[in-house]
Amino acid sequence: MATRAAREKNSHLNEHHKKILADLMGEEANMHCADCRRKGQATWASWNLGTFICIRCSGIHRCLGVHISKVRSIRMDMWQPEWIASMQEWGNERAADQWEYHLPDDFSRPAGSDQAMDQFIRNKYERKKWIRKASDPKIREPKFSPKAAAEAAPAKELTHAEIRAQMLAEEKEKKARKKAKKKAKKAAKAAAEAAANGEEASAVSPEPSETPITSPEPEPEPEEKEKAAAAEGSGGEEGEESGSETEDDDDDNDDDNRPASRAGSTLDSALWD
Repeated sequence: MATRAAREKNSHLNEHHKKILADLMGEEANMHCADCRRKGQATWASWNLGTFICIRCSGIHRCLGVHISKVRSIRMDMWQPEWIASMQEWGNERAADQWEYHLPDDFSRPAGSDQAMDQFIRNKYERKKWIRKASDPKIREPKFSPKAAAEAAPAKELTHAEIRAQMLAEEKEKKARKKAKKKAKKAAKAAAEAAANGEEASAVSPEPSETPITSPEPEPEPEEKEKAAAAEGSGGEEGEESGSETEDDDDDNDDDNRPASRAGSTLDSALWD
């Protein structure tokens, strides 16, 4: 049983190979099956021939035997560095220059019959009916140099700690992108709500009431202040004099209202008797 470090290493290596295969499948010639030319169906490959093929043609390739064609799934299988190097060296376009060099230009490829396609593939790879011969011009150089093909495998083997750190960094970056996306969505929602609330407030807010502006009364001049103070002082003195006269009058009235003298009272008593 493989250790955890070995499994993580294999997983990292497989992801690296999947990326290379995805780049190769992005080329126009590799989007079609190398044998039947159906587009968008090349999800399998014959890694020793260096060709991308469809699932129907892959079944025929398996029947040829592994000494002729070694088939692998691009999506489901774990790829090895030497397989990736072979795919980079060949590809559908360069493989066609090798295996279909003498194929007539007006040749009609079989379309519907599996038996006809089986015969075409056997003629092409098993019987080598249209292969380039030694007397023919030399085949063109591959698009990828041997140096690029060697880069199919990582430059150095990663340790368990390095693989772990890389996985944690990728996970952290993924969480950061998710958090930033959530924050941006929340900010956009808040901005939309604020804009909606602003429109409602402008539609409901009453018109400002017009209040008359009153000018402050002018302060009296210093001379007028002195006159007013003098007038108040003279008025106070007159009030005091009138108050004293009133007290004198009250005293006179008190004298008039006094009881009669004792002699008067004695006379009155004698009359009564």
